[in-house]
Amino acid sequence: MKRGHGRYQIETDHQLVICRGYGSWNEVTAKAWLDELAATVEQAGLTHWSHYVDASQWNLANPEALPYLQQAVEWAVGHGVQYTLLYTGEGLIKQHLIAQVMTYHGQNRTKLVSSPREAETFLTLQGYRLSRDL
Repeated sequence: MKRGHGRYQIETDHQLVICRGYGSWNEVTAKAWLDELAATVEQAGLTHWSHYVDASQWNLANPEALPYLQQAVEWAVGHGVQYTLLYTGEGLIKQHLIAQVMTYHGQNRTKLVSSPREAETFLTLQGYRLSRDL
């Protein structure tokens, strides 16, 4: 059985799902992330929520992982995500790849942010309450 590469962290803060990616992912890690994202949203009972993705320490993924990342986007859109804020840190290649793979469609609005503080400000202006800094 193939082992996962890289890691992630998923947590909730009221109506916000916070995901952080670390290292280089393969398809095993990407599928585990998709499954845990869905379980987290469902267990929290979220129907209208937003998604903050911190990819500043993520080192991209192999091609086999990309379908799972795209499935995560489709799943989230179908399950009430309102806004998606993507923080990539430095690097135009990473920004471009994440924007291609993680751009949500439909009612969701995707926004690349230049810092966690920008994400916090945006969410606060949209009426979200945060109990801690991103």
